[in-house]
Amino acid sequence: MCARIDSPAANENQVCLQFGLKIDITIESSFEYAIRDRRSYVQAPPEKTSWLMEFLGLSVTAVTGARDGTLTLRFGKDSWLARYDPTLQYEAYRTRNGDKEIIV
Repeated sequence: MCARIDSPAANENQVCLQFGLKIDITIESSFEYAIRDRRSYVQAPPEKTSWLMEFLGLSVTAVTGARDGTLTLRFGKDSWLARYDPTLQYEAYRTRNGDKEIIV
């Protein structure tokens, strides 16, 4: 797998990572990340920092999913982003690949 983040963005209620023209992930709930082996940070929208720009150009090297709804993207050995599904009542994140969309 080698999808590269081309366009990270955030608004008041969402964080979005775009991988080329047809693949994107929109986060609407809590998430955790580490960049280049620095300590991890747990956050939730609204996003007020520019940490997203540090993911720009990184390529996904592995993806894992768990039964509880957690989806983790790895970018090499020292950077990762995990999305959580803390409640079954609301959307936590969406993944789109072309015409296919998965809502968790």
